[in-house]
Amino acid sequence: MLQVLAPAVFEHWSGVRDEIDRQARESALEAAAVFTPLVQAETGRDPEVILVRADDTRDALRKAISADKDIKILVLAAATGGRGPGPLVTSIAREGVRWGGRNLPVTIVPGDLSDAEIDDLA
Repeated sequence: MLQVLAPAVFEHWSGVRDEIDRQARESALEAAAVFTPLVQAETGRDPEVILVRADDTRDALRKAISADKDIKILVLAAATGGRGPGPLVTSIAREGVRWGGRNLPVTIVPGDLSDAEIDDLA
């Protein structure tokens, strides 16, 4: 599970920046912890949680995939609502995923599927 954290920008108040960074990391780890039991139940394995600090989520994802050859498939949830499927899904639909010198299969899960509908697909 990848969580991209936006960098805190407080050049003059490093203590404030450090506290914002700490809170962002804590929040990201708490969010990942919510999904850990689901991943364990479905796969029998503990998820790997990757926290990356970056301005650009797509670039951070590209770097994480390029650095870890054990990643075999990318699963993204499409956003719901009127603003489109989200920036990552849109970017991949336009450009594809060929990162780290390899093609990577992508699964896009509609964001409005219920748990029962997802179970029916498995």
